[in-house]
Amino acid sequence: MQLELFRVYRRWLCRGCRRGWGVLTATQRMALLLQVTQWQIQDMEEEDYRRWL
Repeated sequence: MQLELFRVYRRWLCRGCRRGWGVLTATQRMALLLQVTQWQIQDMEEEDYRRWL
C-alpha cells in the first residue's frame, strides 16, 4: 500500500512539472499528499499508518 501511495504522489508531482506548474512549494506538496491519501487513511491499519508517516 505504501508503494502505491508513493507512485500516485510521484505521478501527480511529475505531471505538474511537465504542465509548467513549476516546482511545488512544501505547502503545496503537503496539500497534494493529503488530498491523494485522504481516502486511503481510513483503510490503513495503525501500524501501516505509523510507518507511512
